[in-house]
Amino acid sequence: MADYESIASLLEADINNMDVIRDNNANDDGTDSIAGVDWFKYNNKVASTVYVSGNTWFGFGENSEHLKVDRRDAKVYSIWHEEGEVHGHKFLKIRWRGYSYYSSVSSDCLLEYDVIMFDDMSILLHMISIPTSYNNGTYSLTNSTGTIAYTVTVESPNVTFVYNSSTNSYTAVNGIQEFYDVKYLIEAAGVYYNIVDGALNALSISDLSASIFEQYGVDEIPSVDLLVGLNSPSILYWQDSSDNIPSLVANVTATPVSQIIISEEIFIINPSIKGISGAVCEYEGNPLVAISFDSKLSWKYFVGDTDWVTATADFEGMTINKLAAITTEQWASQIEQANSLFIKVMLMSLEDSVTKIVIQFINS
Repeated sequence: MADYESIASLLEADINNMDVIRDNNANDDGTDSIAGVDWFKYNNKVASTVYVSGNTWFGFGENSEHLKVDRRDAKVYSIWHEEGEVHGHKFLKIRWRGYSYYSSVSSDCLLEYDVIMFDDMSILLHMISIPTSYNNGTYSLTNSTGTIAYTVTVESPNVTFVYNSSTNSYTAVNGIQEFYDVKYLIEAAGVYYNIVDGALNALSISDLSASIFEQYGVDEIPSVDLLVGLNSPSILYWQDSSDNIPSLVANVTATPVSQIIISEEIFIINPSIKGISGAVCEYEGNPLVAISFDSKLSWKYFVGDTDWVTATADFEGMTINKLAAITTEQWASQIEQANSLFIKVMLMSLEDSVTKIVIQFINS
């Protein structure tokens, strides 16, 4: 009888500590009677026997269709069984492995899952393989107070049926309900935050401890929406358990800030260069451009019909259409005393891009 620190570690153990009840021996419409436990009650009856159907349903203490997992005309091939404790709570775990269509052993019909009963009367359904074909059966849990439907997906493969003793009813909650405490905080730029009324709340603390997490931590992983605007935020995790800390994975979509791209130095000191006739540009969106005639000490852009002005901010310049429209005479006022020039491109949004800027010189 194995002892686990957490439900997560119980699931990770797979079938390593489980006893074989049915070993790759097909059962179509029949029902296996598996030894249950005296500490779990369902519909006020001790589940001394658990009934496991080839048509993918479970009966707890009765040969009735209590838990349905894609319940349809399926076929079970293998069943495993395990008893033990997880973080001080007794459990009974049963593995069902078969196919969602009775006459198929195709991989797209593979159906495999764990049903785990705990001594607080909760039930965990852990999906291991969800069929992509014939996944049109019933997903529900029925007891004396009614029937509740639930959903499982590849992204959300766990459902905890939480028991309410005062009403003798269950609630289906997607996810795992660990028996130990889990808390989260947020840190950014040396400041710690929790969440109050759905908003970030800065905490006046400098050192972390278990008591800080217990007093201020939140029970659910913070929404990524709350992290927008923080500088390099971190989500901090604490658990009241010596079990391995789970990996936290996030998919992040970021919008890059405005970007500046500066060209290599373009030399115009050669005596053969008599001027600039124009510029040919390929771009998208609305990027801005500025030119430096003094080795990047200052940046200028053209406004109106006659004036070059000096930029006073990093993201200040002219449109590329304006650059392309500058005449030879207007270029001349700046390049007469210059040895080289640099082109600065400012990308202001996701839609902005510049493929090519070609300065066309007049040569003798």
